[in-house]
Order: sequence, then C-alpha cells, then structure tokens
Amino acid sequence: METQQEKFDWIYLTKRQVLAIHDVLIEKYGGIKGLRDEGLLESALAQPRQSFFGEDLYKAIFSKAAAYGFSLSENQPFIDGNKRVAVSVMATFLMVNRLRMTCDQENLYKTIMKLANKQLTREELARWLKKNSKEMKSG
Repeated sequence: METQQEKFDWIYLTKRQVLAIHDVLIEKYGGIKGLRDEGLLESALAQPRQSFFGEDLYKAIFSKAAAYGFSLSENQPFIDGNKRVAVSVMATFLMVNRLRMTCDQENLYKTIMKLANKQLTREELARWLKKNSKEMKSG
C-alpha cells in the first residue's frame, strides 16, 4: 500500500478548512472558539509539505498525516480543542487521499492522549496510522 500511495498527488488541507474543522468540533463537543496563535497554525499546516533539497521530508502518506497531527498537538494553535483538531485533520487528510482510519474509539483516545502527553514520537504516530488505516475502495 505504501508504494502505491507514494506516487499519489497529495491533497493537502488549507488553513481555511482546518479553521472550519475547529469551529465544527467546538460547536459539536463544546469548548472555546478561537485561534491562540496564527503563526503556530501555519507552521503546523506547513509540516507535511516540507522538503530538503527538493526531496519531501515526509514521503509517505502516513508520515505526512503524522506531521499534521504531531505539529498541531505540539503547537497548540487553538485556544481549545487542539487534540480534537489534530485527530480530525489527520483523519480528513487521509480520507481526501483515499485512506480511512480503522481503529476503535478507545485505541484512538489512548493514542492521542499519548501524543498530547509527549509519549509518542512523530515516527511512532506514523506507524500507528499505517497499522490503523486502509485504502478506500474506488467506485
């Protein structure tokens, strides 16, 4: 699966889309709306696209998704809901790139809490995403 996905033209999320995701999550689950630091949000959203000498730093889709989740969790750009946004952005990025997360809620919760408590590296998160995702069928 990884080899096939490496050749894909990635669809990245925009700042406007991520702000809309945040607003929907706050409306649905409660919390305080608002951006704490726009620069930290922009930095987090730039992570999956980073390159070095023309080579993507995060080549695989799961590494790119983990870069979103890890950076949003670390940067805490929103006043509230950063963990929820991190999960939703990873899941949405995978979905628009034809993958879906397959884990149960308990597994997801434990993983995101590890991430939030700095007990999970970006690489470990990428491996977890790979293990807990599968390709969506076309048609």
